Amino acid sequence: MGQKNLFHLQLLNQNPTHELLSPSNLPIKIETNPKAWDYTAHIDFDLEHDENIIVILEINLIQGELEILSVSKDNKSIHKNELKISEQGLREYKMNIKYPFSDLIIRNYENDSVSICNLNSIQIFKQEIVSLNINETKYFKNLILNPEKGKHLIAKEKNINFNVIENIEILDKKVEIKLDEIFEDEIGRIILDDYYHRIALLENFNYDDVSAQLKNAEYGNASYYKIYLKQSIIRVYHLIKLLQNYGVMNGKLLEVGPLLGNFSVALSKIGFDVTAIDRYKDMGSSFQIFVEDQRSNNVRVIETRNDEEYKDIDNLGYFDVIIAMAVIEHIPHTPKHFLETIIKKIKPRGLLAIDTPNLSSYWHRVNINNDKSVFQDLEKQFNTSIPYGGHHREYTGEELIWIMENIGCSEVKLRRFDYNLLQFSSISGVHLKCLEEIIMDPTKSDTILTVGRIN
Repeated sequence: MGQKNLFHLQLLNQNPTHELLSPSNLPIKIETNPKAWDYTAHIDFDLEHDENIIVILEINLIQGELEILSVSKDNKSIHKNELKISEQGLREYKMNIKYPFSDLIIRNYENDSVSICNLNSIQIFKQEIVSLNINETKYFKNLILNPEKGKHLIAKEKNINFNVIENIEILDKKVEIKLDEIFEDEIGRIILDDYYHRIALLENFNYDDVSAQLKNAEYGNASYYKIYLKQSIIRVYHLIKLLQNYGVMNGKLLEVGPLLGNFSVALSKIGFDVTAIDRYKDMGSSFQIFVEDQRSNNVRVIETRNDEEYKDIDNLGYFDVIIAMAVIEHIPHTPKHFLETIIKKIKPRGLLAIDTPNLSSYWHRVNINNDKSVFQDLEKQFNTSIPYGGHHREYTGEELIWIMENIGCSEVKLRRFDYNLLQFSSISGVHLKCLEEIIMDPTKSDTILTVGRIN
């Protein structure tokens, strides 16, 4: 199953007879003309109607910059599937080829300069739909926890090359979400225990005492927070695991915006010396139960308000780790000033962690395709007092990486996962479809988390 060798290669400026080359002619040297966008090589794949393939090209870039793009057979239409090759050396480049865009063009990306590469090999994988009974797979926990590795896990279980998977079809009518099986390790059990504790605290939560500003920003009642806490189990879990990935499991940690304390307390329990600062003075008295609970779990809590927050952060000491979870989407205008304020409080070689809703999530794409907004309720935002406390801007994964690097972070790592699915005891129908889509394309996950090191 999978690999086939059906293509012809034509060198357009090195081959005046336009001889068609085959796989047996590889490896081959490709040299462009010194003109930007000049077509240099044409690769023709023999695709059937509606056939999709994955093409992996092994290219050694010697000088210059190249671009690969997929075009239709008559070369009259270009698919928005372009790949820039700018790093010298031997690398593999993957392209998804979909009929009718069945040909590849290699062209020069630079003007007044010749680009040269060796095209060593071309692998072709015919794609297919893979069916699975997800309740029977031993990897279900990992499909939920780590959709970025979903295709690899399915391919391993099916004993196939992951490149052949065009799509997956979950045959189950319903899939149970069992938190104790998903979060079964020591870190998971700590987070789950704290989750159940926080759910009990919500029995004393009085929605009437919540500030009008939070209500207008769609911060809800106790039922809303119960769902939020359940969904956020995976957020806390991924943060701790990613900090572990950097080898950091203790030290002084500041959380900006702890709200219910589910991150701060879990981090305190695993060994961090935690300080938490939030605008509790602006939130209403209902949140005092969470302030006191954090303090009882060895978290130093700084209660501030909107117009004092930056001053209070400036007055704090320095930290090995600072986290701001689901914060930057609430910042109007630009998050730059906020981020520059907090990174000044991170020790050299310390870490900054941010998570935020993913602008390009599956449900956002569904809403856009149905002419619906991806933003929060317009009526509430329109009628709110200033400042509005809801989402001002959401970000994609690539944008979050750009932000981290732009403020001076190195060793930036990104995790994509879906927290929406965790609100249910079981998923079926449209939510199973969502899981299929996320496994095939993790950029459709609804949450993005990034960690970077401050130099």
